[in-house]
Amino acid sequence: MTGASHPRAIRLRLRGSGLSGLSPAAVYRVAGCWLLADRPLAELEPFAVDASPRATDPGRPTDWRSRRVERSVYCGFGLVAGAVREVECRRLAQGWEVVIPDVCRLGVSVGGAEVAVLDESDGLSPSALAEAVLGPGLILALALHGVYCLHASAVSTRRGAIAFLGESGRGKSTLARFLATEAGLGWTPVADDILPVEPTADGLDVLPRFPQLKLPAAEQYPADAPERLPLCTAFALAPDRTGDRVDVAVERLAPLPASLALLRHTAAARLFDRNLAAGHLEACGRAAGRLPLCDLRYPFTFAVFPSIARALASKLGPEPEAP
Repeated sequence: MTGASHPRAIRLRLRGSGLSGLSPAAVYRVAGCWLLADRPLAELEPFAVDASPRATDPGRPTDWRSRRVERSVYCGFGLVAGAVREVECRRLAQGWEVVIPDVCRLGVSVGGAEVAVLDESDGLSPSALAEAVLGPGLILALALHGVYCLHASAVSTRRGAIAFLGESGRGKSTLARFLATEAGLGWTPVADDILPVEPTADGLDVLPRFPQLKLPAAEQYPADAPERLPLCTAFALAPDRTGDRVDVAVERLAPLPASLALLRHTAAARLFDRNLAAGHLEACGRAAGRLPLCDLRYPFTFAVFPSIARALASKLGPEPEAP
């Protein structure tokens, strides 16, 4: 597969579980998909477009009024709307039901054509609702379209994108911002925390038009920048907090640990059912066999960032000349 061969669309129904919403109030271009929303979202404003092609019509809205639970997918905790919260995910006949107590109940239709707010808590702030819809809701819908979201920051080089995989607190956002401003590199920021990727014949493509909820609108991915970039390499961050390490080390991972790193750093993967998880596992295995993925080990201090920049530049080699 070499990327999307046809337009893809996801309907965002933000006004409750009725059957309205055939005429979108706002249209956005996000992660290679058209998002058709029945209510504008401030967090998506940097990705707004005038209109979408008629070919992207995802069809009639899903009828969520009947509710027959087929099986439980996940029950545990996750970081949603700025806090660690309970999350329960169930498979219904219509698709997925994601329940986040004190926030909302979401529906994600079979095939990922729709993300619907089925219920929301009284007094919920618009930003908290947006974080739930654009977090587990949209990320799950994208996975159903074959686009997986990595917990990663990224920068763009003349070779393509470089991703930094890591959980919160590993310093991936800080490192990417440093590299994007380091004199002499010429790299630019792509993602702060969530990085959508799509499997291709050569590895993975990055689809950088995705709301980075920790960044203001002015720092989102530019509207005139490319929608798709090849991912030339990825680094799994392993900062040493003990103070024992004094150097920077880059070590390429074999395909199996590289595949496990991609699996471990995929956002919302716990919400995948058996079929979706099997496809995700296969995609990670293929990508790990084609994509250079390395461990990046270094002392956990900002002072080492210039050394990391030199190590990465040396690992990547000379960049091609600008056209």
